Amino acid sequence: MTLSSDKKPIWTSQTVWGSFAAIGAGLSTAIYAYQIGDSGTALSSLIAAFGGITALVGRIKATSQIGLTIKSAVNLADEVLIDYSASKSMPSPPSSDSTS
Repeated sequence: MTLSSDKKPIWTSQTVWGSFAAIGAGLSTAIYAYQIGDSGTALSSLIAAFGGITALVGRIKATSQIGLTIKSAVNLADEVLIDYSASKSMPSPPSSDSTS
């Protein structure tokens, strides 16, 4: 994997560190669970480690960054509000006429 000057180093990726944590925790728990005879926990821990491996491979193979910019987050919020307003009829405020 080559890193160009406009990309951050791989060791600064939170996804990479999170993947390492998931892999380490999954494998260590699987080994311990296997040693004490808890095959259910061992299997689920191996699946968790596999999830970490999948995330790590996906991040390394990715060709673009992900995430919301402030502008795209505001645009998304506007779209959601417009869609919600169009699907719901807004109740009218109570009248201020009082008969007393």
